[in-house]
Amino acid sequence: MAWTKVATPRIATILCFAAMPLIPSLALGADPVGRFSLSARFGVSGYRMEAINDAISASNHRLSQLQPEWKVPDRIHSGFDFVADAAYDISNAFRIGIVYGTTSASANVDYLQAIEVNPQAGMIMPRVFYRVPWRPMIDMSLRVFAGWLHFTDARTKIKHEDTSEGSERLEAMTVKGSGNGFVAGLTGEYTLSDTFTLSVEAGYRAAKAGYDSGSWRIDKLANPGAPSDRCEDLTYDKCLLEESYLWGFLNEKPPLARGQVPTVREDLDGDFSGVVLQIGLRVYIF
Repeated sequence: MAWTKVATPRIATILCFAAMPLIPSLALGADPVGRFSLSARFGVSGYRMEAINDAISASNHRLSQLQPEWKVPDRIHSGFDFVADAAYDISNAFRIGIVYGTTSASANVDYLQAIEVNPQAGMIMPRVFYRVPWRPMIDMSLRVFAGWLHFTDARTKIKHEDTSEGSERLEAMTVKGSGNGFVAGLTGEYTLSDTFTLSVEAGYRAAKAGYDSGSWRIDKLANPGAPSDRCEDLTYDKCLLEESYLWGFLNEKPPLARGQVPTVREDLDGDFSGVVLQIGLRVYIF
């Protein structure tokens, strides 16, 4: 009995030490050497794009009535991100960093007519990270992050081109926007060496580029600016607008009064909000 009372605590202690490698670590684990690091990542992101999608639907509907045989673009729900960031570990728990990157999407068809709707934006994101005191595995650390997002050069481009002989035309629109938002999520780093880690991020971006300005143009590629049998007055591109794909993105609706110039809808905000998933490499410099 005396032996059992003494041995039992010793056996329990030995078993605890033996089981430690099987338990997710709360300690530092294997981490790269260095505080300053650079990363490059790519990934996919969700978009809301309600106003842009409504305009796409309106243009698709009109075009399907005028030219039923034409294919039309789909609505936009997701895009691609390419980003680079620099980060500095203030302490074992806290990190600060700044991200620069781009996000873009494209809805397009190329069948009889080439049509494309392309929202895109540059992004600058200062962020703060906190290291979670738990690891799913010894070589992997987790950090939660949050930050502010500023759009640079946010715009949506719409283009419709017809290269058919005798009816060549190119119509294009550019809608510019600006705005801010925020990002938050979780990043994991799996150590590959003393210098490199595999970086995976999942989070949410809530950011809209509000409408700033919009412009459009229509070019008659075969003989720009010249009257034709179908239209004798090209002063306001009225005849070229008759079968335009741009109608869903314009305030006025056909038919136009003589001399009336259509204007771009001012509700065409670029809403880049959605879930973001990215993967890439991080290198620790010093």
